[in-house]
Amino acid sequence: MLWLLSLIGISIYAYLEHDQYNVTSRVKTIHELQLASQDTLQLHLQNTMGSELIQWEEKGRPYFKDSLGETYMLGEKIRLQLKQSEDSQIEVEIIKKAAGRNYKIAMANAKALQYDFSQQNNNLYFPKEWYLAESQWGFKQDLEIILWLNEEQPFYLSPQIAKHLSWRPKNDQQFNRDEMMGHYWQMNQEVLQCLDCSL
Repeated sequence: MLWLLSLIGISIYAYLEHDQYNVTSRVKTIHELQLASQDTLQLHLQNTMGSELIQWEEKGRPYFKDSLGETYMLGEKIRLQLKQSEDSQIEVEIIKKAAGRNYKIAMANAKALQYDFSQQNNNLYFPKEWYLAESQWGFKQDLEIILWLNEEQPFYLSPQIAKHLSWRPKNDQQFNRDEMMGHYWQMNQEVLQCLDCSL
């Protein structure tokens, strides 16, 4: 009888644990880029944290402490997609996702995820990791980035960006993401055209 009660207790606990994640929420932000049409957009991947911060790994999960001693965890689950915009604008859309036991909590968990890119002239720098306060970890957080490109905008993919690019963006060379690196591209009717592959 005691064994049966224990089994029931474990089942209820497992259900409650699972039930914490039955709602998923997304937080979207859109950033319009200011770029001269003749400039080639350069996409780069950069380290998120400076070398002066204390970093370590525990059970395969990376951590760091900031200058105030706060503990954060790093996440690398990021997917970058290249899509054609419906107008002449070039935009970066960042979508933060997280789960929770209700919509309000899931939204708060998504908002807690910290990530931002930077622009310097025609260079876009995407951090290779997002980070999160240790107390907010464990709610299935992940991140999606959509770069909306017009048909006139040439761009260059630096080799490091392959880490987060979706596996096989539609392109005229039938390249996978690794093969696309180090080349210049332009969007044409939702297909990426290589500008230097025939050279």
